[in-house]
Amino acid sequence: MRWLRREKPGALALAVVALVFFAAAVIYATVTPPHLPSFMPGHVTYHSSRHYSKRAIGCFIIGALLAFGAWQASMARRRLRKRWTEAPRRGP
Repeated sequence: MRWLRREKPGALALAVVALVFFAAAVIYATVTPPHLPSFMPGHVTYHSSRHYSKRAIGCFIIGALLAFGAWQASMARRRLRKRWTEAPRRGP
């Protein structure tokens, strides 16, 4: 874990935020509005039996984009390091 803290703090932050969005997507897809936590947008006090499917899909898409960004950020240094450590090619 030491290498992760030293070289890739941005990738770790993106991954944590992506997990939060995935969790919100699951909550929006499975919980009715009166039973949502009060800090989440869409919480209502009256009885409703519907689910927020558009919000769930939106949170899932944002989480997937953030996960992809975390993956790209974690691979960026590896690609740069590989490029600089390779010996230059000579000849035809």
